[in-house]
Amino acid sequence: MKAGHLPAPPSPVDVAPGGAIGICDLVLRGMCAATLMFIMLLTLVDVFMRYWLHNPITGSAELVMFAMAIFIFSAFPLVTLRGQHISVAILRGRFSGVWAW
Repeated sequence: MKAGHLPAPPSPVDVAPGGAIGICDLVLRGMCAATLMFIMLLTLVDVFMRYWLHNPITGSAELVMFAMAIFIFSAFPLVTLRGQHISVAILRGRFSGVWAW
């Protein structure tokens, strides 16, 4: 393997609509969508109440943080299934052999 050359990423996996993986995929996508919608609506209502009614939602920051944790950890299996990981190339080309892997 040449220095700075990494193998091609795996091709994305097509998830069949049926079966256990398809059902898990559908449930996780639904969780991600519902959680993201909750975060957006909570932020919208909180900003409206904070600036126009001068009465913000108590604990809205904690609710958003908790919802973000649910969103992130329900999205991990979806990203892993399709091989769509984000890679950072800060150290690419600086190591060779086993360390490059």
